[in-house]
Amino acid sequence: MDGAYAALASDQTCVETMRQAFEKRRNLLVDLLNNIPGIKCPVPQGAFYVFPQISDLLGKSFNGRELATPDQFAEALLDSEGVVVVPGEGFGSDRHVRLSYATSESLIEKGVSKIAAFVKKLL
Repeated sequence: MDGAYAALASDQTCVETMRQAFEKRRNLLVDLLNNIPGIKCPVPQGAFYVFPQISDLLGKSFNGRELATPDQFAEALLDSEGVVVVPGEGFGSDRHVRLSYATSESLIEKGVSKIAAFVKKLL
């Protein structure tokens, strides 16, 4: 209990610095994803994840196989570009994927550029 009190009673500057860094990463990821045709990404209000809708991309084909589900989309994206997204089915949606922004801005930019390259192959 003493440790928890000390953590909450001490200087919180580092917490605000971290919050701002994650907000910047979140906004970067959302903006980059929303610039990809077929992806619609709302701004999340918490956690370290975004949950973009990919339903406009479902039904497209890649290497001769139809991408009918987020799971199939995620598998094809991994195979094609080496980018991991989590299918939305595990979170109750058959129209979304989940991505974390608990990483550096440069890795966010690199990953989203690979997602954009993959989507371009679908359109």
